[in-house]
Amino acid sequence: MSNQAGWAEIEITPPLGLPMGGRGPRFTPGAQILDPLMAQAVLLEDQNGKRQLWLSLDLIGMDHARAARLRQRLSALSGAPYPAVVINFAHVHSGPMTNFHKYPTLISEPPL
Repeated sequence: MSNQAGWAEIEITPPLGLPMGGRGPRFTPGAQILDPLMAQAVLLEDQNGKRQLWLSLDLIGMDHARAARLRQRLSALSGAPYPAVVINFAHVHSGPMTNFHKYPTLISEPPL
């Protein structure tokens, strides 16, 4: 068996109207979308079948509890063990507040 890799990308831009994050909370809703927010994932599998998943999100960040739930879901979906699931936040200062109650649901339960 050889090493294998897979890559995927989806848009995670929320609908207009959510509070904006970055540079301190801005409770006025987003009024326009200049560039889409994206999620990119790389799944690696070595010759022994061990997997690791790297996910990059165009977001400022996410609280630990939500990130842990997302890692658990990604682990279950990908077959990568929980410690081998890494989430990177691009630290986007012009995206939504990720602690706003509606947005994490969009991220943690994406259409698959």
